[in-house]
Amino acid sequence: EHFSINKKLFFAVIVCVTFALFTKFILLSKKQPQSADGVPVIGVIIPLTHPSLQKIVRGFCTELKKRLNGSCEFLVRDAHGDQHIQQPAIIDEMKYKKVDLVVPIGTLCTQMTLQKAPEIPTVALAASPGVITKSNLATGIHDEIDAKITCQFIQQIVPNISKFSVIATQSEKTLPELEELRHHALNAGIAMQTIFVQTPSDIYLATHSVNTDSQAIFILKDHMVVSSIATLAQLGKDRRIPVIASDEGSVASGASCALGVEEESIGKTGAECAALILQGTSPQDIPVKPLTNLTVFINKNACKQQHLPIQAIETFAKNNAYRVINTSKD
Repeated sequence: EHFSINKKLFFAVIVCVTFALFTKFILLSKKQPQSADGVPVIGVIIPLTHPSLQKIVRGFCTELKKRLNGSCEFLVRDAHGDQHIQQPAIIDEMKYKKVDLVVPIGTLCTQMTLQKAPEIPTVALAASPGVITKSNLATGIHDEIDAKITCQFIQQIVPNISKFSVIATQSEKTLPELEELRHHALNAGIAMQTIFVQTPSDIYLATHSVNTDSQAIFILKDHMVVSSIATLAQLGKDRRIPVIASDEGSVASGASCALGVEEESIGKTGAECAALILQGTSPQDIPVKPLTNLTVFINKNACKQQHLPIQAIETFAKNNAYRVINTSKD
């Protein structure tokens, strides 16, 4: 009986020691960089590929490599606009591979990332600041423009405008933006038609819903809509009304103009935050940073096709001390 008790005690000790060692191994493995050579791995999640997001990623990766002397690796994944299957799967992959930092782009992608992977330090790019709270292990770069300034931009570049149409998706991000824009438009005596779409295939149908008395088409930084800018640019050309965007990439791809920030600057500013985190600073100690240096982007070829006076845009930029960048390819 004495031998039996000692034997049980011996096995109990062995089990406890084994469990302790296993737990320690798990904890250490979570803290260590995941690449074989000890270099930190950064997971970048792109909700949908289009020129603006590509510039953000390029700016981020280039700047972070510079700040870390090339000592980092990137795991870049594109959800191709699929928020229901591919995007969650990408986040799961990031968790499985235990990336040291995750970088979601856009508000909706950030929301999902923080919900599914709250334990991974996060730098959100081009996301609404409201999605990041004190409890999140996250910080981010905020690039949205005040709706009042956007409304002033539209009013001053389109002569005698009394009505414009907005094509947008219905989401937690866009709905408040649309409501605020409508409020400022009404205060300025401008009517706003809103056309909602759900998928890229809806964009073509939406072009036939634009009111005949609409004098401009406006789009937000709405990834799905932005990905169909070529269709909207053709509508602007056919109707002889400008397509006014909110991002640099859309202007390069056919919109007449936009008031916004340089996309690469979003990535570069995000890289500053990422470098601090990888060097030991908690994301919670890094405030969400707004980008305030606005730029007017002009596609002079599109302006001519969509009958928007270039002089009006340049005058607006000059009066507000905004830099002007011409995105025309020729």
